[in-house]
Order: sequence, then structure tokens, then C-alpha cells
Amino acid sequence: MKFDCVIERELKEMNYKLIFEQGDYALIIRGNDLKEYAVVNGLNKEDSSWAWTVAYADFRSGDNQQLRAFQSCYEVFMAKVIKGYIPRFRLEELATQFKDGLLEDGYDDAMEYFTETLEMSDSELEYFGFCEEDSSRYQLVRYRAGEEKIKEYDSLEDLLLCIHIPYVPVMELKDIIKKEIDINGKWFSPNLSVPLYIQKSQRVDL
Repeated sequence: MKFDCVIERELKEMNYKLIFEQGDYALIIRGNDLKEYAVVNGLNKEDSSWAWTVAYADFRSGDNQQLRAFQSCYEVFMAKVIKGYIPRFRLEELATQFKDGLLEDGYDDAMEYFTETLEMSDSELEYFGFCEEDSSRYQLVRYRAGEEKIKEYDSLEDLLLCIHIPYVPVMELKDIIKKEIDINGKWFSPNLSVPLYIQKSQRVDL
């Protein structure tokens, strides 16, 4: 979805269909092939123009893509015409921050809360970045007094609670590290003042 506040002075008789209109705002589908939803301000039905576009989302193929485009613009439209309406993308942002806060207080307790108290489904857990655990443990390797000091953890989440990488949410950092390890075998901290790296070590079940 894209937001645009540029005044549209030359869009005369543009092909569109009105879906909803309330007050100064309208939700329309527009374009020569009607492949773009948009929320516009100041719709003029006489010459098929509007003052400006608040947000728009296009789609080219697939029912799901069209539904997602419509949903994005519908949420913006509702936020504009209903006082106090909280759009879905804002709720998702808040939920993600709440989740990251719980994880920082302890991964196991957070997961117990998600699965037992909230009874989150597998698809809901996957949406927020949780996947089934693999059979690997993770090693944190620090350089101290010219030597490597290795400490092993049962999960990457437990390991991340012991290091601090500023300005990066825990789950986003987790994804970055896993991808780097899958490609290069190790992830090196960007904080050069505290040299360390993370690598996998295969879990051995006795």
C-alpha cells in the first residue's frame, strides 16, 4: 500500500468506480483496467477527479492479491471517516511490540502465555515469526584476552537475551542471524567494540 499527498490537478475523467463515500473521503477502484484501490479526498463526480490521494494499493493477478489491496485501503478509509478507529496495520504493529516485550522478559514464559493462555494457533504463531524448533543448539563465541570463550544455549532466543544489539527487535534479529548462519555458518556482531559471533552446534540427545 502506498501513501501519496500530491495534488492531482490533471486527472480528469479518469476511469473509476465508487465503493464507499463518507464526508470528504471516498474509497474507489480506479485505472483503465480497474486494478487499483484508492482512498481519495474531495471526489468530484462531475469530472471524475479528486483533490488528492490519501493511499492506494494495486493488484494485477490473483484473488488474494485483490482482497489484500482492498483490505489495506478499506482500513485507511475507516480510519479517516470513523473517529477513534484503529486500523489493522496499527494493531499488528502494537501486537508485535507487545510480543517482543514479553520475549525479552523470558522466552519460555512468553511461549507458555502465547500457547496456553492465548491459545494461539500454528498459523498465528507463524505470523508473528515463531516456527518449530530445529534440533540445533547455538553457541555464543566471545573474544576475551585474545582467546575465544564459548557458551552454548538451547535456543537462539535464550542466547539473544544475553546480548544487546541496539535498535533491532529481538524477532527481527533472530531472523537475520538464522539467515546469515544458513548461508555462511556464522553471524558476526556489527558491534566491533564487543567482538562476538554466533554459530550452530548440533544437539546430541542421550
